[in-house]
Amino acid sequence: MSKATELLPLKMYHDLCGEIDCLYLRIHQLEIERKYYWKMGVRAIMKFDRALEEIYKIDDVLRPLFNVLDDKEYCKKRLETKISELDGVDYKVAVLQMQGKSLLEISHELGYSYDWIKRISARFSNRLYKRASRAGR
Repeated sequence: MSKATELLPLKMYHDLCGEIDCLYLRIHQLEIERKYYWKMGVRAIMKFDRALEEIYKIDDVLRPLFNVLDDKEYCKKRLETKISELDGVDYKVAVLQMQGKSLLEISHELGYSYDWIKRISARFSNRLYKRASRAGR
């Protein structure tokens, strides 16, 4: 098994968290822009109809972003649930990897050899990957 497939579920989790953060930033930016147009229309700096048109355009962009965000949050919760089903050292290794620690750092922190931590990581990564593959069918 290659190093890339060993860490696939945790890489997916980190990527998913990054995507969720980006979506939150984009949604926040669009909501600020929406408030700006609302103030412009209410204060008569811009024609109300034009401001409302811009608000509707922003709403059309926000709606699918919220749907995608909900889907990604759901996937994140499922991954966290699967990881929490692990127990003992497997669980500790998974949690520490989710925190972004390397296998070497984890081996030092938990007091196990690097090779043993690598085997544990590969074992639960395979389990999570197989479950995720079956769930996607």
